[in-house]
Amino acid sequence: MRRIPPWLRTLLAFPLGLAAIVLFHRLVALAVPAPYADELDGDAIRIQMLLLACAAGIVGSCVAGLIAGRRLWLHIALFTLLMAAVDASAVAGVLAPQPVWLKVGLLCSLPPQAALGGLLAALFLRRRRVAVA
Repeated sequence: MRRIPPWLRTLLAFPLGLAAIVLFHRLVALAVPAPYADELDGDAIRIQMLLLACAAGIVGSCVAGLIAGRRLWLHIALFTLLMAAVDASAVAGVLAPQPVWLKVGLLCSLPPQAALGGLLAALFLRRRRVAVA
C-alpha cells in the first residue's frame, strides 16, 4: 500500500478535523438537545454547552493530528487558529446575546482543547509506531 504524501495529509487534516467537530455535535444533539437550542436560557445549559464544545474541540484536534501524522504540534497550532476563527465568528454572531463569561470561556478553552487533542493523537501515533515495529 502506498503511503499518503505529507502535503496531502496536511490538506486533509484540517477539513476532516472540523468535520469531526460537526459530527460530534450532531451525534450529541440527538441524545442531549437542550444545549443546542436556539436560546441558552440558564447557566446550567450554558455550562453544558461549553463542556460539549470543549469535548468536540478535543476530538477534532485529535482527528486533525492523527491525519497529519508528522509535525504534529505545528498542525495542532494551525488547527487551533482555525478553531479560533470559527469560534470568533460564533461569538460575534449566534452567541452575541449570551453572557460575557460564556464567550470568554469558549475562546480561552481553545488552547487546552488543542493540547489535549494533540496529546491523544501523539499517544495513538506512538502506539501505532510501536505496533508496526
